[in-house]
Amino acid sequence: MAELFLIGQLKGGIGFSQPELSCKYSLVLGEAWKVVDGETEANTQVDEGLPGEMCTWSCPIDVHLTTESVNDWPKLVFEVWSRDRFGRNDLAGYGVCNIPYNVGNHQLKVHCWKPVGNALERLTELFVGGSVVLKRPEIILNSDDREDLVTRPTGVIELELNVLANGFEAVDGIER
Repeated sequence: MAELFLIGQLKGGIGFSQPELSCKYSLVLGEAWKVVDGETEANTQVDEGLPGEMCTWSCPIDVHLTTESVNDWPKLVFEVWSRDRFGRNDLAGYGVCNIPYNVGNHQLKVHCWKPVGNALERLTELFVGGSVVLKRPEIILNSDDREDLVTRPTGVIELELNVLANGFEAVDGIER
């Protein structure tokens, strides 16, 4: 059985138009993957970044996984939330990235986006507040479903991830 260790941190976000941001991440696994130790999801604290500077979260990632197949390689899914002056939480962006296949230290940048919505939803967001969110968040993982979405870029999440692997030479006939 092959093992995968993910150790790192969700450093922060930059380029978002909102000042007070937090992030929720989830590690999405295929059926062949099992969690031995660690958390596969977490929420960060809210950090009030200055315009043009990184909003710092420093949220640890530490997960030990096992698998008998490399199919459905793990992915990280992100939701960035902003807090407005009235204390309401609004979506600032979605993002997704594959866990790197190569062992080693990886500095990753995840480009985030959010749905635009129709004209009425855009007016409501402008004058009343709130934001358009996906009715089915699992759509983030399927690029075929995302094809019909109208979105706009919102910011970038920075992530540092150390990937360690053991025993993959015996999985699905992989030779090293």
